[in-house]
Order: sequence, then C-alpha cells, then structure tokens
Amino acid sequence: MTRTDSIKAVLFDLGNTLLDFDCKDEDIKKMFEIGARRAYERLQEQGYRLPSFTNYHRRQLRQMLWRVTWARTIRRDFNALHTLRRISLSMGLDLTQDQLEDLSWRWYVPLSNTANAAAQARQVLDWLVQRKFKLGIISNTFIPGAVLDKHLAREGLLDYFPVRLYSCDTGFRKPSRKIFRLALRQLSCQPRQVVFVGDVPRTDVRGARRVGMIAVLKDYNQPRNLRDRWMPYTKPDFTITHMSQLKEIIEQLQGKPLS
Repeated sequence: MTRTDSIKAVLFDLGNTLLDFDCKDEDIKKMFEIGARRAYERLQEQGYRLPSFTNYHRRQLRQMLWRVTWARTIRRDFNALHTLRRISLSMGLDLTQDQLEDLSWRWYVPLSNTANAAAQARQVLDWLVQRKFKLGIISNTFIPGAVLDKHLAREGLLDYFPVRLYSCDTGFRKPSRKIFRLALRQLSCQPRQVVFVGDVPRTDVRGARRVGMIAVLKDYNQPRNLRDRWMPYTKPDFTITHMSQLKEIIEQLQGKPLS
C-alpha cells in the first residue's frame, strides 16, 4: 500500500459496520410479515378499503422477493418505495409520498429494532469530527433512503454523515466504481485521501480498492464466500475487529502518534 499523509475523509458501510443487526436470515420473512401488518393497520386507520391481510402481504412479499432477485442479477438496486407505490396502485390506493414513506418506515421498524450502533462507533465518529475529517456512508440497500435516515437519526448518528449514498437512490451497487466515484465527487477528495470501512470483502473492500481508496475490513471472523479468496482487490489494506482500532489506523496513515 502506498503511504499517504493526507487522509481527508472516512466512508463507512452501514449494516454490520456502523449498525450491528442481531437478526438471522430465517427471521427476515417473519419481520417482513410483522412490518406488513403494521402498514396494513395504518391503511385501515386511514379508511382505505383493502383486500384481506393474507392477500395484501402475499402480493408485497412476492414483488419484493422478485425485485431482490432481479437486482442481484443485473447488479442495480431498486427502491422499495417505488415498488410499494406500484403495489398500492394495483390495489386502487393512490398514496402520497408522505404516506408511502410512513408505510415504509412501519414495515422497516421490526428489523430496525434488532439493530444498535456498533460498539464505540460514536466515540470514533466524535474523534474523527474533532479532527475535521469528512464523513460519509455508502450502503447497498433497497430500503428507502428516507427510512434509513430516520433510523440513523434514532440512533443519534445521522448528523455525522453529510454524505450518504444508498444504492436504491443511485441505482449502482458496490462494488461498482460508479457509486464510489459519486462519493469522491461529493467529498471533493482524491481516492488516496479516503478510507473506506466495510464488512464484506467482495463488495466493500473490492469496490474501494478498485477506485484507489484505502480499504479497511471490519472482520467478525464470519465465514467468507469462496469468491472472496480469488476475486481481485478483496484483500484489505487493514483489518479491524472493533471500531476503536480505526483511530490507530488513521494516525498511522497520517504519520502521527496516537493521541
């Protein structure tokens, strides 16, 4: 890795980097059903005529699963808000943007309740802000940006990140160079002036290194996809197991003693 003494910005992945989700894959569908029930009840409160909940939930789940599969195939994310709008229109519900965002939040709450800010995240972010580093987020997600912003605000993290790039809004998924270059433009930084922290080698590390950023892997010793062993650019410049170690890396890159 080329030595640099001009780090100006630090970018983070969201899920399992800044926010730790305590949720197993087999729980996701149940949480989706709970969220759908919350949205359904809200529409009932507003006086809308609806199909049975089973019908309502099945149509939502089928569309979301299809969109997730298609997004992975074409490597371009979709926005669940747009999908929810189409489903609602098919049921004769012409909802406003505010209503759709409210329903999206109600649908997301069960999953958000399993998440907490990563240990020592706020202390590290305060440390970075005090030293005038620019901060941002790049996240692969189909959850609407307004919903994720609300979650970040609830955790007390939103104000740290003036730059937030969600793949559902940009259309580009990590490891696409395009989403990382969008972040560079918004930060007004060169690639070697930016550190990116994420937990997935084939998207976070690979994407950052492909554009020339310094890649830090937040490693939980979780099993790695076999592709991580042979795909180019998946070896991180640094590896951490908890957020506090990031401070030492930044000081090392700046060529200054840890304070």
